[in-house]
Amino acid sequence: MTSPSLDHDRVGDVMLLCDAVAGHSTPGASIESDGAVAVYVQAGATCDLGGLRLQHLATPFVDDTLGRHPRRGLVEDRRARIDAEADAVPDGRFALLRRTGFGLAIKLAPLPG
Repeated sequence: MTSPSLDHDRVGDVMLLCDAVAGHSTPGASIESDGAVAVYVQAGATCDLGGLRLQHLATPFVDDTLGRHPRRGLVEDRRARIDAEADAVPDGRFALLRRTGFGLAIKLAPLPG
């Protein structure tokens, strides 16, 4: 099996996205230490998972987004993934999230799912 070739001009974009995915789960992520994309991904994730700043989004936008991307099973899936990572890395970021109640915040978020 061969992997698809990647245009060398896109490697920087791919690395930026990889860094953002890795950095978005850092508590207190900042532009200076984690990069702007990681901070934006974190803001989106905390809104999607915990409802943080949901009131700042237009209701039609939220309704349309939920219609296009239903959150069925999302809460249980994310809580299970956080628990698995926390168990695997007891001193890691996801263990900190679990200890500080992020799983409960996801469960109590003002969104369906």
